[in-house]
Order: sequence, then C-alpha cells, then structure tokens
Amino acid sequence: MSQSRPHSLRFRFAIASLLWVGIATLLAGVVISDLYRRHVTHTFVGDLTNHLDELTMLTMPGAGGAPVMFRPLSDPRFQDPRSGFYWQIEQNGRPALTSRSLEGHHIVPASGSGSPSPYWTRDHGEKLLRIDRPGAGGLSFSITASGRVLEKLDFEALRPVLL
Repeated sequence: MSQSRPHSLRFRFAIASLLWVGIATLLAGVVISDLYRRHVTHTFVGDLTNHLDELTMLTMPGAGGAPVMFRPLSDPRFQDPRSGFYWQIEQNGRPALTSRSLEGHHIVPASGSGSPSPYWTRDHGEKLLRIDRPGAGGLSFSITASGRVLEKLDFEALRPVLL
C-alpha cells in the first residue's frame, strides 16, 4: 500500500476530515452539556415549586393571625441544619416562621416583587435560588436552595460519565 504524502489529496482529505470531526465533537459536547444543565435546573426549579405549593397548603393563620404549620414539609432536607434547602414565611415583611435548616437565622426579606419566577440572590454570602409567592393575610412564602446544591446535582449526575 502506498503511504500518503503531505501534499497528496488523500492526506489533505484525511486532515480535513479529522478537523471537522474534532470540531463537531467539541460543539456537540458544548450543546449537550448546556441542554443537560438547563434540564437539571428546570427539574430542580419544578421540585422547589412543588415544595412551595406544599408549604402554602400546610400553613394557616393561627391564634392572633400568626401563621401556623400543620406539619413539617415532606422533604427532610428542610429539617437538616445548613442543608442548602430553606423556607421562610414572612408576615407584613418580617420573618414569622422559618425552616429548621436555617438554624434560627432568616432569609433576607423579599424585595416585594412578588414574582413567582425563580431568581438568584445572595444572603449571608451564599448564592441562593429563590422563589417567592404572596399569600393571604399579609403572608409571603419563600423557598430557597443554595447554589452549591445545584452544582452538586450537576456533578453527581455527570460523575459516571467523567470517571
């Protein structure tokens, strides 16, 4: 068999093919990675929204108008101190009830936008994904998750691929 010389047409086609395959592989990796990250984030926000629905359904005005919860949220991560999953119920702009995971701290009160869309904020130096929902009787509900939780989710799911 003859060997390809650097100036032959066969050699140039082989190099061009390798370059195109390499570029296509890199682009596919970037696109698939972005699609995966969007999917994980969308699923995560959906889960947080479900927890927010649960929080609003479990909360009723108690004696004197202060909010009271019938039972804790079903997800135990809201009970684990500094787990990265937090909720807070505000009454007239002040924290009235907070999750056990906050360990007596509170989340900076909502800006008052009342937007149900998730947004990123910072609190106590921690990046948080937050969803707020206004409620009846001056109540406002907030569910937050630390950015480190979402990053860990991304890494945990990609670990089998990386190893």
